[in-house]
Amino acid sequence: MRIEKIDESIYVIDDFLTEAEESEINIQLKGEVWRYNWPNYEALPFVRPCWHVFIAGKGRPLGQSSLDELRGNQAWGFLTGMWERFLVLNEL
Repeated sequence: MRIEKIDESIYVIDDFLTEAEESEINIQLKGEVWRYNWPNYEALPFVRPCWHVFIAGKGRPLGQSSLDELRGNQAWGFLTGMWERFLVLNEL
């Protein structure tokens, strides 16, 4: 991962995802949840990003860790390293 600071509030980040993470994401996004009528926000009683609905973040309203939830997600747990890198970037 390469980070270049452009100015006080803009960063350019290259190679954020590993090749393995990109490959796994592509495999996951070919699953039935994503093929059949996604996204269909109109059918939901609330609007939430897909990350919170399908991957990690269900406990966010209670202040629970998305990282812990992600670690326990069998299908998407491979993104734990990506989420850890994201948390570091959030501190820049």
